[in-house]
Amino acid sequence: MPPVARGLWLVGTLLGAIGWWLPWVVDQKGAAALVLLGLDLGDFWKFTAAWRAGLLEWERLCFFLPPLLAALLLTLWIAGERSRWRWIFAPIILFLAVVILPAFDSQLLPAVASWFPPRFANADMARQFSAQLYGSLVGVAALVAVPLWQRLAERWRAALSALLALLAAALPSWAMWMTWPTLQSLYGGGAQVGAGLWATVAGFVVAALGALWVTLVGGRHRSRADSS
Repeated sequence: MPPVARGLWLVGTLLGAIGWWLPWVVDQKGAAALVLLGLDLGDFWKFTAAWRAGLLEWERLCFFLPPLLAALLLTLWIAGERSRWRWIFAPIILFLAVVILPAFDSQLLPAVASWFPPRFANADMARQFSAQLYGSLVGVAALVAVPLWQRLAERWRAALSALLALLAAALPSWAMWMTWPTLQSLYGGGAQVGAGLWATVAGFVVAALGALWVTLVGGRHRSRADSS
């Protein structure tokens, strides 16, 4: 496989993940208190009237996706590597998988004690916690299943990665687009898109291009092998 293609896959994924910790919303006047990072947006909407009115439920959950999908992309990437140094990414993958979990407090104890599914008196809290918990478990399970991913043909791993990368770029962007009018009203018309969103979208698009490149090259190699 072309090392450049796999390099784009890796670097793009890391850039997309890093963007989640950078500003996604900034104030036109530069007020530091009004800066929202990507990791802030999922919880930010819980304190707005729009969310209490039953709006923006799915959009809010989309803001938790970048680190989880980055964890899956890195897992699929290391499954195609043969060098031992690839495992230095395992702690990063685990961190990205669990970072989306909500802060643990006494309110979560009954839900955790009840095991699966988590039970909350508040339906919105149950929805959020379930999505974050199951998403995190998927990220960890995918890493444990690397030997199984290695049995899958490289082009199919790359094709799946391209799809995940496109979703990682598109879904948070859609969520931002859907919530932007409300943000503008909260900021008095002074909200601006921060560098973090652009970094996340650009990074995952680059990762998707790299994975697509691997998919196309893998398909050509198989066609040549079949013809010979």
